[in-house]
Amino acid sequence: MRNLVVITFLPVLLCAQQPAEEQKPAVVAAVIKVENANGKDGDTANLKNKIYVSVANLEAWTDRPSNPEEIILFLDDRPLKTVTASVTGPPKDGVTRIAFDLMPDYSDPDEARNWRRLLVSARRAKDGRVALSIGVAGKAPVGSGLRLKLNLERWYSKLIYLALVALAAGVVILARLTNLLRDGAPPLAPGQHPPYSLARTQMAIWFLIVLAAWCYVSLMTHSAAPLSDQVLGLIGISGATALAALAVDTGKWSKEIEERTALKKPEPVAPKSKGWLRDILSDVNGVSLHRLQIFVWTVTLAIYFLWSTLRDLVMPEFDNQLLVLMGISSGTYLGFKWPEKVVSKEDAGGTAT
Repeated sequence: MRNLVVITFLPVLLCAQQPAEEQKPAVVAAVIKVENANGKDGDTANLKNKIYVSVANLEAWTDRPSNPEEIILFLDDRPLKTVTASVTGPPKDGVTRIAFDLMPDYSDPDEARNWRRLLVSARRAKDGRVALSIGVAGKAPVGSGLRLKLNLERWYSKLIYLALVALAAGVVILARLTNLLRDGAPPLAPGQHPPYSLARTQMAIWFLIVLAAWCYVSLMTHSAAPLSDQVLGLIGISGATALAALAVDTGKWSKEIEERTALKKPEPVAPKSKGWLRDILSDVNGVSLHRLQIFVWTVTLAIYFLWSTLRDLVMPEFDNQLLVLMGISSGTYLGFKWPEKVVSKEDAGGTAT
């Protein structure tokens, strides 16, 4: 009986006497080097170019041969899942060299959001550098301590910015010297100009702001920025307001001249400019509320437009109610503009027109 018990528990006793097998330490991959498109050590890269990342222990870390489709590039801790990866060759001394093609993909909303936030982070960083790491599905990204400097501007970016500044300056100069942004009143004596037009000024403001924002976003993202429906709506409202204001002014002047001709009175004297701000906020009776309203809303939306563009690197998408508000302001301005007198009593010789 005793021998039977010993034989039964002998395997258990032998296993208990053997030392426990030591647990293998977890293999950790490490990003050890990043190279630019020229294949040289460097932490600067351009969009739409390649970078080369050297990773140690990649295959041991993933427990399988390197599959480029599973490797994800992380920049600024954001996964760029549509960035294509390719292994340049078999591992050498345990180091795998991976090529990543920095081609932004803005067709997917989530990927586009990651790219824009990444570019905003790179722009805000003092040195333009963002954290770099890699990962695979089901594993946390590999920390590297390396930072990649994204070169967002090309050699021609400053030329385009200078051209935009020159265009804005040209509009201001022409506005002062010509009737580019002035009311369509009858000609005045040489050296004199009619008042500035609020509607034309608004149209010029939105033209310059939208053009500058589109160029900036396109240059920073290296892709033509799509125009949102709200931006097209703003351009349409400002253009329609300027066109309607011109039609109102032309109609009123034609009617005034016909009435004076029938009564054998001298033709009306066109009002003269009294300065840009005073002209756009005033009619013949002084500063008017409907003009002040559209001016304030235009400035407010313009500031929001620029701030939103710089913050998100995308052409802003306004709330539709803001567009309705802008349309109401423009409609109110045009509604009050129709009964406005084209000349004051003094210019008309003391007779109301």
